[in-house]
Amino acid sequence: MIKSAPTNIEINKLIADRWSPRSFDSSRHLTKEQITQLLESARWAPSSMNEQPWRFLVFNRIDTNNHFQEVFDCLSEGNQAWCKNVNTFILVVALTKYSNGDFNASAQFDTGLATGNLLIQAVSMGLATHPMGGYDKQKVKEILGLSDDLVQLAIIAVGYQAEAELLDNPALVKREKAPRVRKDLDELMIKI
Repeated sequence: MIKSAPTNIEINKLIADRWSPRSFDSSRHLTKEQITQLLESARWAPSSMNEQPWRFLVFNRIDTNNHFQEVFDCLSEGNQAWCKNVNTFILVVALTKYSNGDFNASAQFDTGLATGNLLIQAVSMGLATHPMGGYDKQKVKEILGLSDDLVQLAIIAVGYQAEAELLDNPALVKREKAPRVRKDLDELMIKI
């Protein structure tokens, strides 16, 4: 299902077509080449001092030794309900220190830029993505042994979109089919 954004003025089609579906096809898995392509797109994002503070941890359902189920179990109950058919998760973290040890105040911003590249690349590849903040970050930190200088930003569900009707919950089906909305552009601008 394509849900192009109803923009006020024409924008890049990949940006307009990017949205966060919840219905994923459990029978289709990403290849290593596809995952590499997504990560390569993120690699070329701009960053302060060219530090590239983003880190991406990839978890696949078909790889039995990569913590996929443990990460799934950390998702909120609401996210677990629709994520049951997702085959790949990408955990996005930002390294908060520059290579010289100083605090990098731009790390999360830069990691957001890299993540944006990844999301748009996914659209260009015919893939669906859904970033989530609803998960137990402390539990993920413990399971993966993440250091204190890594800030978790999101877990992204990645895969192939499926029909909305495959979602078990009628409320989720309704949300999946609902028109996309955004605040008016005037609300997003600060006038000084």
